[in-house]
Amino acid sequence: MAGRPIAYNREHILTSAKNLFWERGYAGASLDKLTQTMGVSKSTFYSVFQNKDALFTLCLTEYGKSFFKQILQYVMERPSTLAALKEFYIESSTGRFKNANGCFLVSAANELGSTHPTLSALTHEMLKLTQSTLKTALELAVRKGELPNYLNCEKIALKLLNTWCGIQTINRCGFPQGDTHYLIEGTFNSLEHS
Repeated sequence: MAGRPIAYNREHILTSAKNLFWERGYAGASLDKLTQTMGVSKSTFYSVFQNKDALFTLCLTEYGKSFFKQILQYVMERPSTLAALKEFYIESSTGRFKNANGCFLVSAANELGSTHPTLSALTHEMLKLTQSTLKTALELAVRKGELPNYLNCEKIALKLLNTWCGIQTINRCGFPQGDTHYLIEGTFNSLEHS
């Protein structure tokens, strides 16, 4: 009977854990705070999730899947792929997609990049998937004639990933929105004039 509420509330429990990790980071989310936030006992936590690393992996992976889908859906729904991608970047830094804690993936990469080999490998993989998602969007822009077909979409996607990580990091550090817009405008202007 104890397992039943977990299955029923799994999405809520994972969202609670993800939000705590997102707000406090991996190190700042203690097991006591996680179980309290998730509303589960420690024995239930260990029986369902095994350990904190496994839970974090699950939360970050689910976040990534949703994030990649969100990017592609956003650009597919608009006539101009390149304009939509730029708008997505702006919205993520100042508009409806903005989160006070920045991008969960970027925050995790910044925190765990050199301190936790297993989770560092996960963040690397997720960033590569972000690059791949951006490459897919750029290839669509090429097919629509918005970008020249000689561009190396993989390298341009890396540049866009770099800009994404930069704006998320400086946003979280409290830089003015004008600085964020400067980075976004510069990146997309260089694409439009390539």
